[in-house]
Amino acid sequence: MKNFYTLIVALFLMNGAMAQWVPQNSGTTNILNSVFFTDAYTGYVLGYNNIDSVSGIIKTNDAGTTWSPFTTLIAKELHCIYFTDANTGYVVGDSGTILKTVDAGTTWNTLSSGVTERLNSVYFTNSNIGYVCGQGVILKTSNAGTTWTVSYVNSGIWLNSIYFPDESIGYAVGYNINSDEDLVLKTINSGTTWTASSIDTNSCGLFSVFFTNSDTGFAVGYGARIAKTIDAGTTWTITGECTPFSYSLSSVYFTDDSTGYAVGGDLWAGAIIQKTVDCGISWDWTFFENSIYQIGVFNSVFFTGIDTGYVVGWNGGILKTTNGGVVGINDHNQTINTLPIYPNPAKDNITIETHTKGSLFIHNISGQQLLQQDITETATTIDVSGLKSGVYFVRVTGERAVLVGKFIKQ
Repeated sequence: MKNFYTLIVALFLMNGAMAQWVPQNSGTTNILNSVFFTDAYTGYVLGYNNIDSVSGIIKTNDAGTTWSPFTTLIAKELHCIYFTDANTGYVVGDSGTILKTVDAGTTWNTLSSGVTERLNSVYFTNSNIGYVCGQGVILKTSNAGTTWTVSYVNSGIWLNSIYFPDESIGYAVGYNINSDEDLVLKTINSGTTWTASSIDTNSCGLFSVFFTNSDTGFAVGYGARIAKTIDAGTTWTITGECTPFSYSLSSVYFTDDSTGYAVGGDLWAGAIIQKTVDCGISWDWTFFENSIYQIGVFNSVFFTGIDTGYVVGWNGGILKTTNGGVVGINDHNQTINTLPIYPNPAKDNITIETHTKGSLFIHNISGQQLLQQDITETATTIDVSGLKSGVYFVRVTGERAVLVGKFIKQ
């Protein structure tokens, strides 16, 4: 493990643009889902071991220079961590799980959410009032988590992120399960009622939302989607999709009205960090190719100040910047293109056009490899009748190209 991190550091130092984001030794190879700092020095990262199916936490008291050993919290996957002050924090996850600490993470107690659905995001507007969203549900507490009530319920939707720019107005984003369209919910009365709208009917969903003020906000998701509103969510404009391949963005964070970051990636091609300094008019990007950096995908981004920030993701990856995370396009030996797949959605068979020889891989949405085979023809037909309904990813690696795509199994 020590040699692995030494190699990563050396590779970063050889690349000027990459050196703006420096890897930290997390001490774990688990999937890291969420990061939160309570001050400039004290931070928490929520992780998941997909081999043992347990979630835990690592903590730093020195701004990421060292991290405590991975401490198991529960035998379920946890997805988001949030603190209301230096001592009080919450995590949410599968099967309606909500945990709370009042001693800066030393101990965690299970709260009664009253639901069994997967919970993906948690946000508090003050020390007592908080919200949680997830699989078809939004919950609210007015007493610091002692009790939770259902604020919104719809079994046909999936919500990934929730954010309140003030105590009355809030947004939750995700997607419609039946149509695969993205979804934005908004409340103007502290969660008493929610109204639904869509940013783009061609999208497959949104993963993260962040507002810089009461009117201006950003949402990111599938297909490198970055959307912006300047009228409190009444209308949204697509401002992203600036890179030469298709991937997902998992998390968005702004340090001021103009400067923001969006992170994500493709599970097989690599991870990505995007930055804007003009309030989303343009985005620069840096791509961390998996064949070199072994990072996987970035899941969460958090800044403790204008210039100091952290991103976390797969394989225990934690990167830190202390100079605003300057990014820029990097040259790579391989080109990355979208993979034609049809029919899509599919019921029994899919045809994949590659126009290159190589290896083909099919993974489910959790990253589990389901198929691998050599490609020798320009078009390959694969029987997918045995797959469960859902979203699947296809990757073809050739000598000079990586092709990635996804399809929906009906």
